[in-house]
Amino acid sequence: MEEFKEKEGKVHIHLCGNAGHLFKFLKENLDVISFDTGFPVNFRKLREELGEEIEIIGGPNIVLLKNGKENEVKDEVKKYVKAE
Repeated sequence: MEEFKEKEGKVHIHLCGNAGHLFKFLKENLDVISFDTGFPVNFRKLREELGEEIEIIGGPNIVLLKNGKENEVKDEVKKYVKAE
């Protein structure tokens, strides 16, 4: 992990797929402060579990963005830009 740490000893990590169940462990045990993730991930659950100080990078399913019908793409994107 020393190779991945920044100057202040914190780690940024990229994990594709449904690895959300590992993020809390990685945060608590490996000092990960930033997750770059793909799909399928429940971003709301991750935010609640990890807290606001952790960076979560990710977004819509890129295969759907590339191959989906216009209405499917719009519905997918709305999941990520909808304010609550």
